[in-house]
Amino acid sequence: MKVNISPSRAHGRVNAPPSKSFAHRMMICAALAGGTSVIDGVAESEDMLATLDCIRAMGAECSLSGQKLTVTGIAGRFGGKPEFPCRESGSTLRFLLPVALTAGCGGTFTGTERLMERGIGVYETLFAEKGITVNKKPIRQRIALRSAAPRRRQHRARAPAR
Repeated sequence: MKVNISPSRAHGRVNAPPSKSFAHRMMICAALAGGTSVIDGVAESEDMLATLDCIRAMGAECSLSGQKLTVTGIAGRFGGKPEFPCRESGSTLRFLLPVALTAGCGGTFTGTERLMERGIGVYETLFAEKGITVNKKPIRQRIALRSAAPRRRQHRARAPAR
């Protein structure tokens, strides 16, 4: 086979896949905020579904339709001591541990054996320095914090492309 390539100008349109890391963060922020947030460009994956399960456990209401996620947040007020079902999502676990600690809700983080074996790296070191005990089957954290009364707002965001 013989191929000839001639100089030319490239043109067209490409939609880059959304960043899962940014999507996790936007979902968690929407869950913590007061009011309703709409996030466009959330690609459904096991990690995203784990984060959705966890923000529901926090008390937020959410629905995913295609790549559009609607979240009604908890305005910083957790209900009880939630169980955070992280599945096998290390990002979900690592992003939500500090949220649960600063929110004062406590709670239990669960996940696959593989997730718990991978550890939480830098958090284990930081927790030990602060006297926080990590029990990996399950992981339990408790800390107290009070939040101010929120105002209800609607927020819109788009997950940035990588």
